[in-house]
Amino acid sequence: MRRAADALFRGATLEPADGTAAGAGQLVASTSAGRRRVSVLARWSSTLFSFGAIHIKELAAGNSDSFREEVRAAMPSRVKAVEIDLSDTDFVDSCGLGALISVYKFVNNRSGSVPVRLVNPAPSIQQIFELTRLHKIFEIVKTE
Repeated sequence: MRRAADALFRGATLEPADGTAAGAGQLVASTSAGRRRVSVLARWSSTLFSFGAIHIKELAAGNSDSFREEVRAAMPSRVKAVEIDLSDTDFVDSCGLGALISVYKFVNNRSGSVPVRLVNPAPSIQQIFELTRLHKIFEIVKTE
């Protein structure tokens, strides 16, 4: 996994995730998409893959491709659940929704039926998921 991650992310670091079982890890990667910097933190163990967009205020046309590619590259081959932390995200457009749907399809084609949880979206972001009825495929989770 380390070599694959190093090949996919120039300058990415792979570190052990705190308190996880053997075979678990953490990947921190960043790229620049136009003027916006996209950073993705991915943690995984044998039961859960979680990642959060760090310092990303919007998931939109300018950075959705980078987000999609980084998440796909960081994801291990088998997961039981995926959690996406949206607590710092203030804006999502149709390209951002497309990126999230792409991640959902990718993980479900790869690992079977896997729940994808969107953690702590702002009320305006949650409303977008409800208006587009995407709350039916994603689990919306509030932890704060």
